Amino acid sequence: MTSPLESVVSNVSFVLEQNARLITTVGALSAVSLAIVPILEQNYRAYIDAGRGGLPPNVYGWAKSSLMKIFLACETTNTDMYLNDPNKDAWLDPSEIAKRSGERPTFNWHPVPSRQITQRADAVMNEKIQNLIPKYARANPDLVKITLSPHEKQNDALVIHPDRPAPHRVATAALREILHIHDGTDWSIHCLLSPLDCKLVIDQGRGERHPMSGSPLLVKEYLTIYTPRDDEELRIVEAIVRASIGYMTGSRDVKES
Repeated sequence: MTSPLESVVSNVSFVLEQNARLITTVGALSAVSLAIVPILEQNYRAYIDAGRGGLPPNVYGWAKSSLMKIFLACETTNTDMYLNDPNKDAWLDPSEIAKRSGERPTFNWHPVPSRQITQRADAVMNEKIQNLIPKYARANPDLVKITLSPHEKQNDALVIHPDRPAPHRVATAALREILHIHDGTDWSIHCLLSPLDCKLVIDQGRGERHPMSGSPLLVKEYLTIYTPRDDEELRIVEAIVRASIGYMTGSRDVKES
């Protein structure tokens, strides 16, 4: 006569034999989950540490930015696309945009927000960078206006003055935003430049395309300008700022003061 314990053991053995494949699959998935959860947690923390900008600082924003990275993010330093653009206007003088020394800085993995994580400036330079938006707004009140960035929704931005028409489709597609500064984080600048000026800036190592630039979400003229490390680099950044204002407003008379 079979004892109750022997009956239980027999039943368990039968279930295990009949579901061996399922149990193996569940075990494998559990092992993968244990391995991948720390990686996802680290990736989420890197997204939060990048700061605010464009997407909410929560799981929803992290998931959306991660999907954008996988399915939409583009290469950022090739300039062939600008040579093929029919617009041949330029606002920058190539003789004033010297080649940047050293390697390009590195950026965080997520495309939104996109932030420079190496070669950042000191506090003194950060204050000078912060003054650029009010400086050029005061000098060009008929061209630009300060408002909350339509793209980042966190930073002040220079936009085309509401009394001025958008000079081209790029300005309209960019929500009339000219530039904004990532104050409080990396102090890099997002701005829009003419195709030839984009090529010059990227080729000279002064910036690169935003990871979304050239995708269905963002025009190819939307660049990241690296944080200036000294006063000479700041002078070049100011030339780029003036070129951005000129291109986005259609003006050849952008004033410094």
